[in-house]
Amino acid sequence: MYHFNFFIVIQIVITFFNISIIYFTINKKLYIYIDNNISEFENNINYSNYSTDIKVICLYSDNFEKIGNNNKEILIKKYSNYNTSNISVSIYNDNILKENKENKAYETFKSYRSKEFEEFLNRINLAKSHGIYGFAIYYYWFYKSKTDIFLSIFLKHKYIKFHFLLIWKIEDIIFKEIYEYDKKIQFNILVKKFFKKVRKYMKDSRYIRINNKAVLGIYKPNKIVNLNKAIKYWRLEAKKYGIGELFILAFLHENSISHFENIILFDGYYEFFSINDLKNHIINKKKTYIYSEILYKLFDLKEENLNIFQFRGNIIDNNSGNNESLIFDYYSPEQFYMINKIIIDWTTKKYKSNIRYIFINALNELDRSSIFEADKKYGYASLNYLSKALFNLSYINNYSYINFRKSTKIAIQAHVYYENLISEIVEKTNNIPFNYDLFISTDSKIKKKFIQNYIIKKSKANKFEIKIFNNKGRDVLPFLIQLKNKIKKYKYICHVHTKKSNHISFGKDWRKYLFNNLLGNQKIILEILTEFENNPKLGIIFPEIYYKVFIAYGKNVLGANLKYMESLITTIRPYLKLSLKNLDFPMGNMFWAKVKSIYQLFQLDLDSQIPSENRQIDGTAMHGIERIWLYLVKFNGFYYKKIFKHL
Repeated sequence: MYHFNFFIVIQIVITFFNISIIYFTINKKLYIYIDNNISEFENNINYSNYSTDIKVICLYSDNFEKIGNNNKEILIKKYSNYNTSNISVSIYNDNILKENKENKAYETFKSYRSKEFEEFLNRINLAKSHGIYGFAIYYYWFYKSKTDIFLSIFLKHKYIKFHFLLIWKIEDIIFKEIYEYDKKIQFNILVKKFFKKVRKYMKDSRYIRINNKAVLGIYKPNKIVNLNKAIKYWRLEAKKYGIGELFILAFLHENSISHFENIILFDGYYEFFSINDLKNHIINKKKTYIYSEILYKLFDLKEENLNIFQFRGNIIDNNSGNNESLIFDYYSPEQFYMINKIIIDWTTKKYKSNIRYIFINALNELDRSSIFEADKKYGYASLNYLSKALFNLSYINNYSYINFRKSTKIAIQAHVYYENLISEIVEKTNNIPFNYDLFISTDSKIKKKFIQNYIIKKSKANKFEIKIFNNKGRDVLPFLIQLKNKIKKYKYICHVHTKKSNHISFGKDWRKYLFNNLLGNQKIILEILTEFENNPKLGIIFPEIYYKVFIAYGKNVLGANLKYMESLITTIRPYLKLSLKNLDFPMGNMFWAKVKSIYQLFQLDLDSQIPSENRQIDGTAMHGIERIWLYLVKFNGFYYKKIFKHL
C-alpha cells in the first residue's frame, strides 16, 4: 500500500514549475527592445508675450491638390483656347469622375472653402502666438483657381490682423503645353492675366512691403519667357493700379539664380539650403539625407556678391514626404532650433531691424511635414522651438542652479591615450558648474606624469585620480575597471576619451563634435543635468550621430558585434535576447548617464574577453560593449535621449 507524501508532491510540483519557467523563457525569447519611451511630444506653448524684430514668413500652400478625402491630384488637363479670356481646367476627383463637368468641379471647390478657411484662421492664430509675422501664400494660377476663392474670403475679413504676400508658384504642368505656342501668347496668358488677377490683393493694408514696396515672389522666374519684359510690365501696372513700387522677390532654387541673365531685375531673393550640397544614402530605393548636415552647410553662411537683398530660410523635417529628394533622417526639434538660431544671427548681423526677414518652408504642403500640425512624435515641439530660437530662449524650459545641490555626485572618466589632448579634456570639464571628481586612465608612467602636471595647474576638479592600464580595450576596459568599485558612489557619470580614429579622415572633427555636445559650455552641461533631474527615468544622454559618420557608414551600426552583445546581456541576465529593431548606440562611446541605469556592466570581469590591441575597427567584445549601453538602460527601466546642442 502506497502512502501519500504531501511534501514529495509539493517538491515535484515546484520542480515541474521551474522546468516549465525555463522552457517558457527559452521558447518565449524574452527580448529587450530599444523602443525608447521618452516622450518628445509637446503641447502648444503660447509665446504672445514675447517680441522680436525678426519677421518670420512661413510659406503657405493652399493645397489645391486636395479635394475631399478620396482625392486625386488636380491636373491642368487642357487649354481649350489659348487666349487671355478662356483657359479651361479639369479637376478630377473620385466623386467627380462620373460627371466630368467643369462647373461641378468648381462647385466642389466652394463646398470645401468654409472648412478650409476655418482651418486657415486657426493657423493664423497659432502663428501669431508663436511670433510669426505672416504667410507667403503660394499662388497657383489658373482659371477659377481655388486660391482666388480662398484669398477673396480673406480680403473680406479685415479684422484678421495678419500679414501676407503672394508667391507665383509656376508649375511645370502649366508650361508643358504652353511652351508649344509662341511667346506672345505665353506672355498674354501668364503675365498679363496673372497680374490682373493678383493686383487687388496687393493693395490690401496687410500685404507685406519691404522698404515700402509691395513684395511679389516668383518661385521659378527662369521659366518665364522674356522675364525682363514681364517684370517691367508688372512694375508699370503696379504704379498705374495704385499699388506703388514692387519688390520682386525671386526664389533661389538649387543655384538657379546663376541662370538668370539679368539679376538686376530682382530686388531680392530668398533661399534654402541646396540639396545638391548634401550627401545621400539610398535606403529602400529612396534618397535619404541626414538633417544635421544642413547645420554645417549653413554655419558658414556666405554672402553672395549681388547688390540685392538675401533672405535665408529653413525647412522642417520631411521624413514622411513623397518627394524622394527631400527625405531626411535623424531630424529633431533641437536641430530645427539650432538652424533657426544660425539664420536669425546671420540676418541680425546683416540687416537693420526693419528688414530682418527669414523664411520657413514646408509649413503645410501635402508632401512635407508641417510645423503647424500636431505631429504624433513631436506634437508642437518644432513650432515651440522655432519660437524659442526667435525670442532667444533656451532650448530647455526652466533650468536653473536651484535644482542642484552641492551633494550631487558627478564623476567624469576620461581615457587619455593621446596625452597632448589632456588640454581639451580639462578645458571641457572645467565648464561643469558643480563639484565633480575626475578619473583619468592612460597607458604609461610618462603620460601619467605629463597629465598630472597639467591637471594640477589647470583643472577645476574637486579631486582627481590617474591610473595606468595596459593598452588593451582602448577607452572601454579602463573606463569599466577604474570605476568598478567607485561607480555606486556617484549619481551621474560622463565618459569621454581622446578619440582620433586615424582610420578615417574626420576623426578629429568627430571628437570635437562629441566633446562640444557633452561638455561644450556651462549652458549645455546645465541643460543636460536639468533633463536628468526633471526626468527620473531618463538614464543616458548622448549626441546624435555625427553627419560624416552617417555619410561614411549609413545605418549599418551593428557590424560584426551581435554575438558579443548577446554574450554580455546574458551574463547580466540569462535567457535575454536583443531585438535589433531600432538599433542605436552612443556612436563614439561618449555620453552622460545615471549610474543606476548602467551599473551592472561595471561589475563584470571582462578583461579576459577583450583582445590585445591590433587596430581592430569592428567585431570585438569592446565594440559589443559600446553597443550594449541602451539595452542595459532599457533593462533597468530607464530610457535614453539623443541631443544636438553644438556643432
